[in-house]
Amino acid sequence: MSLESLANELLLDLFEFFSTVHLLQAFHGLNSRFDTLLLEHFGSHNFNFGSIYKHEFDTLCRQHLPLLVDRIVSLRLSNDLYTPSQIECFLEHGFNLSQFTYLRLLSLSHIHSDETMNTLMLQWCHLPHLTHLIFDKCYLRYDKTHVLAFMNNIWSLPKLVRCHLNIDFACTDNFPVPTLISSTLKYLYLRDIQNGNTALALLSKHTPHLQHCSLISTIDIYEEDLHSVIPAILTLNISFALSEESKVIRFLQKMPNLYQLTMKLGALLVNGQKLEQIIQDHLPKLRKFRFAMDFYFDDDNHLEHQVDQLLNTFQSPFWLEEHQWFVRIHWKLDGTAVMLYSLPYAFEYFDVDALGLFKSTCPDDGDFGGYNQVRIFDYYLPSYADLVLSRITFNNIRKLTISFPIDDHFWLVFLSLDRCRSLRVFFDNLDADSQSQLQQLLDRAPLLHSLHINEDSLSFVKLSLFESRNTSISKLDLCQLEQPYNNKTCAQLSCSSLVIQCDRLRINVRNRICILDFINALPNLRVLSVQCLDDGYEEKKEDELVEWLRQYLPSSCTIIRDKFFSDVIHLWIR
Repeated sequence: MSLESLANELLLDLFEFFSTVHLLQAFHGLNSRFDTLLLEHFGSHNFNFGSIYKHEFDTLCRQHLPLLVDRIVSLRLSNDLYTPSQIECFLEHGFNLSQFTYLRLLSLSHIHSDETMNTLMLQWCHLPHLTHLIFDKCYLRYDKTHVLAFMNNIWSLPKLVRCHLNIDFACTDNFPVPTLISSTLKYLYLRDIQNGNTALALLSKHTPHLQHCSLISTIDIYEEDLHSVIPAILTLNISFALSEESKVIRFLQKMPNLYQLTMKLGALLVNGQKLEQIIQDHLPKLRKFRFAMDFYFDDDNHLEHQVDQLLNTFQSPFWLEEHQWFVRIHWKLDGTAVMLYSLPYAFEYFDVDALGLFKSTCPDDGDFGGYNQVRIFDYYLPSYADLVLSRITFNNIRKLTISFPIDDHFWLVFLSLDRCRSLRVFFDNLDADSQSQLQQLLDRAPLLHSLHINEDSLSFVKLSLFESRNTSISKLDLCQLEQPYNNKTCAQLSCSSLVIQCDRLRINVRNRICILDFINALPNLRVLSVQCLDDGYEEKKEDELVEWLRQYLPSSCTIIRDKFFSDVIHLWIR
């Protein structure tokens, strides 16, 4: 059976398994039928430029994208370490966002240039069908006037329903509340607002249809939030920092229609009796309640008695029978760290500081042992003396930080690393046992693509890691090494099987010749982020090293200096 004999529906299903690049490379231009099917596919699917080779990106921009601009409904562009300066390259190819007339979703990440953001801002306001707007890990140096203009630009979009804002505004810690009113925005996701106030009540006044709000940041409570009712909010995900108990209680009382609440409290405890009273009196529609509280006991005597008293406040019929909301508490023997949380555990990061003794309100304390919501974990041996006794397992880890050597507890806690994508490694003792354990871990992580090593360069060169059997690793980060690589260690490094297979590399080197040597010696390398000891950028007005690299590398190579970390240069090579 030939491919052409398949029904259109089957071919469209087949297209689901291809990336944007591979799909166009494989099928575009074969015949009019395939070209028509591609147009139909991109009329409902994401056009994603993530992790693309430089020459593939240029080819798509020159040959394919001009034919698809009026069909694409979802576009993702990023200046991350995999595709540095991609957004600027996109604009240099002559594209304007306003050309994408049917665009409904726009995702922009790692923008650190005010000029670039200003250019895009003037363009996305001409997208009549835009319903989803995402900014991820952006950093802007706007003054307060420009921040307000930026927010008002977003709030003025006529059909915007969802907005994701992960932006560090250098000029302010507080979230900049727009002055315009959005009549369409229903979902708002705010992340990494540093030590600021959210002014949620004021924000709701300018977003009257806002129903679902996630504040994945450590924030304090704005005074306005304590005086105004916020009736539209149905779901709320929020983290409080150093707030007073009375403030938290008054804040929750202002959302009478809340259906789902996910809440983290830092350095604060609200017991079960008070929470029960709040919910019964002020949150009658609440059906899903997830929380975590980190605190400590003032008196380190009779700790278990204090724990029992606290758990008793969560064992009324309201908690155990009406809602079946169970809690678990961990505490250190000295009482310096205590963690209380609802079950099942609901957050992506698990704090290990309080691990030790534990109790819960579950009928069977062994229930809810799988913490599958946890994606990020820092594993350090001293915190885990009793962890295995709690029968907790983490089988859905995406990002793991670990210090070697490890003990047998590790393999009981992490029964599976099948989904781990990123690994950061420290060595307390770089001996044969640590190397063997690292190899064992790599063998158990078949999808691992990013490896970050913290070690001095000479020791790392000697690691048997270079014979790693894990072929999925494509990104190697050596930027935290104590000693920059010199010409000799660079040559040794470029001969290792692990480095040869990687297409993304971060590294510190002693001189600029090492940069050229790496690029020439590693044919698979497509992105290099480098700190060079003989840079001298801070002492000079002109960017002499960037100009020197442009002189010795092909013109197709994009070379930029990081706008946030000025001692780092990014090269999008191939």
